[in-house]
Amino acid sequence: MTLKIGYDLFAGASQAGTNSGVPGVIQIETAKALAYRLKVQRASDSYYWNATSGAFQSGAVAEADEILVPGSNELRPGAIRRLMCRLPAECIAGITAAGFTVTAYAAGDTPSSAGVDMTLEFQP
Repeated sequence: MTLKIGYDLFAGASQAGTNSGVPGVIQIETAKALAYRLKVQRASDSYYWNATSGAFQSGAVAEADEILVPGSNELRPGAIRRLMCRLPAECIAGITAAGFTVTAYAAGDTPSSAGVDMTLEFQP
């Protein structure tokens, strides 16, 4: 499974992967038609994006708090399924210049290291 981030997720971000170039878009490519959840955490502290409350917060992470990327049967060449999700504008604005991490894990798993499929870290 690969995880790619839009080229201008926020000003000064490092770049990873490519997609359509739409700001704030996260793209997941997987061979399975599973729903995934995204955990977005600021690298400067322990705060992560809570999609339920629409703000960064500290504390334990629950699956319901993360951004859900629905499963898809859309096949790309090589039997790869591509899922895309746009990060909320408030989330992008709240990411500090110290960087952030985005972790993807299958819905139904936990966001612990045992359930992590892919993590990307960005530093300006």
